[in-house]
Amino acid sequence: MTFVQNITACKRLRVLSASSLIHTLLIIGALFLSSPALAANNTSTTLTVSPATPTAGSVITLTATVASTGTAVTSGQVVFCNATAAFCDDSAVLGTVWVTKSGTATLRRTLPPGTTSVKAAFQAMTSYAASSSSTQAVTVTGQQTTATSANTFPTLGSNAAGIVSGDFNNDGYPDLAISDDSGTIQIFLGSGDGTFTTGASIRPFVSGGSGLGVSLATADFNGDGNLDLVVNGHYILIGKGDGTFTVGTPAPNVAGTNAQVADFNGDGHADIVVFTGDSDFMMLLGNGDGTFTLGPVTGSYGVGTFFTVGDFNGDGIPDIAVTGGTSLGVQILLGNGDGSFTDGSSYLNGLGIDAEGIAVGDFNGDGLADLAVSDLLNQTVTVLTGKGDGTFSVGTPVSTGMPTGSGAYQRQVVTGDFNGDGNTDVAVAIEWRAGGDPSLSVLFGNGDGTFALPNTFTAAPPEAFYEEAVTVGDYFGTGKASLAILTGVSPSYVTVLEDTSAGLTPGKKLPTISWPAPSAITYPTPLSVIQLDATASVPGTFVYAPEAGAVLAPGNQTLSVTFTPADTVNYSSAEAIVPLTVNPAPAVTYTLIPSATSVEGSTSVILSLASTNYIGTVAFTTSVKSTDGTASNVSASAPSVTLTDGGTGTSVLTITANANAANHVPIAPWTGGGAVVFGAILLTPFTARRKRALAVLLTALAVSLAGLSLACSGGGGSSIKPPRSYTVSVTPTGSGTVANPAPVTIVVTVQ
Repeated sequence: MTFVQNITACKRLRVLSASSLIHTLLIIGALFLSSPALAANNTSTTLTVSPATPTAGSVITLTATVASTGTAVTSGQVVFCNATAAFCDDSAVLGTVWVTKSGTATLRRTLPPGTTSVKAAFQAMTSYAASSSSTQAVTVTGQQTTATSANTFPTLGSNAAGIVSGDFNNDGYPDLAISDDSGTIQIFLGSGDGTFTTGASIRPFVSGGSGLGVSLATADFNGDGNLDLVVNGHYILIGKGDGTFTVGTPAPNVAGTNAQVADFNGDGHADIVVFTGDSDFMMLLGNGDGTFTLGPVTGSYGVGTFFTVGDFNGDGIPDIAVTGGTSLGVQILLGNGDGSFTDGSSYLNGLGIDAEGIAVGDFNGDGLADLAVSDLLNQTVTVLTGKGDGTFSVGTPVSTGMPTGSGAYQRQVVTGDFNGDGNTDVAVAIEWRAGGDPSLSVLFGNGDGTFALPNTFTAAPPEAFYEEAVTVGDYFGTGKASLAILTGVSPSYVTVLEDTSAGLTPGKKLPTISWPAPSAITYPTPLSVIQLDATASVPGTFVYAPEAGAVLAPGNQTLSVTFTPADTVNYSSAEAIVPLTVNPAPAVTYTLIPSATSVEGSTSVILSLASTNYIGTVAFTTSVKSTDGTASNVSASAPSVTLTDGGTGTSVLTITANANAANHVPIAPWTGGGAVVFGAILLTPFTARRKRALAVLLTALAVSLAGLSLACSGGGGSSIKPPRSYTVSVTPTGSGTVANPAPVTIVVTVQ
């Protein structure tokens, strides 16, 4: 969008009441006093057209001559406009040309059949005021030839990463400059019918390749009327006007590659602003002879990604809008007119929008600069509607047609009238994370800030998009905007698309895949149709990865699907991804409780089991121990048990004690003695000696009785039987991976 003149702001002032009139006049006076254009020298602009009645497809030369009090103005910019448009912006702009040292600005291009009213508008600068030419009618006769297919051709290099459009040989047809990772700039010369011929190639780097992300921008840096190139914001290529270049004096080397060109300090010379990507904008001020001086450095207050240039507050000074993901959102930097910027408002930060690509356009037709911002991962574009004072209102995100979770990066954004209806459209370059063809999604504007359903073109051959993958130009000579898309890694290709009233006719439609994120599953649940349930807007087949039946490890997993439509003529393949949470398996256990822990002799003990998330067989191992190593006298065993999840079961532990299980304590035997002459001793008088003899006799009697008893019971070698204890350990073992309970112990007492 071209810069809005300050006088436009005055036109927007409403008639106020008498009490507010003085305040209004103060505002108008401030605008006049602060405007460098109104304080500068007056200018006049004249326009010549040749030929005035061309045939369809032929080149028309528009020449503007700018003077001030009879002296040629030798710097500045001229915007050639469709004079019938309400505002000279977007599709009403036929071209913007830098004024040469001879005081002229020449635009060569085609116009559509019919009559177009043309005027030339010199843009205000510090030393000179704005002026416009009278309107001239250009009538194009004949019928326009319309291409029926896209044109794809190789770039002659690998990992091509930058593309820019410009008329480098001054024949009126836009050409292309393409950069690759070897540091080579390849020129392709347009023929005006969507085809290109291979032009010059040049490698400006002193040594070594530049790697990916090579930035290109074009302008007339030395005022000779030929377009030049700046590569990576540092290397200057001076155009000869025939499609070839010489290596110029490098601009001061700054830490950054993404660069754009505008007159940031109002001296009429092309300046270069280089974005470092880590918050700083480095200004390279043009001297008008192809050389540059290092200017101010401005911070963007956050790490950014893309940026665009436009006049957002209507003061005629270029401003900057930079994106920076969810944290920075969109940051506005208002130009001060000396190459520096003041921090303005910020938008979209904190709203969950991952701001990525950004472009300027007038989407509601009010003549004020709006912004279109792509959301990197959420498949939408958000429009910030400009208020003309450097602030914006945030619109509702608009879908790009990519299904949510499809693995698509919404990257670069470009604007233009791609279907010829006079309204500004938005094109978004789609790069795929999960593989697949890069795509271009076009949102056709309704002219009121809203958009019709998107039309998607799948680029071929497939590979990847980089940051500067799309450029706009009238490549088919229809007088309307068309698109050139840079794709591929090795080799790389360019695809050129013609615009029609129905949209991008060469492109296939991208089927819409609906695949809600499935609910979490628990390991080891296999994948099934419950999780793999994607649907598509057209018939076709799905191939999932992982496939049905796969068992995924616990954690955050990703499922992907490739959809192949049955109608491959009108629809392209599509891919989608969804997240899946696999929860860890719950603890698998069972408990074991014996009916008794102390028993006597041979008996049975009931072993009761209860399952928790366990399904399988439980077997029992038993061992018996005693204190003196006679465990073989007692045995124990139990049959296995099969459990179900949450179920219970029992087993019977059988304990058997044999005849020798009790304790045997042997006692020494006594044999029978001789007969005792009992009566003789008793009859002996009880003298002291006889008393001693009586004690001996009684003792002998006791022994004799004991011997008699033993003899009666079978003689020597008899014992007694006190109780004896054994310990039976029962160890359960479940099948598979299961937390087995500790062994249980049962004490067996044998009499």
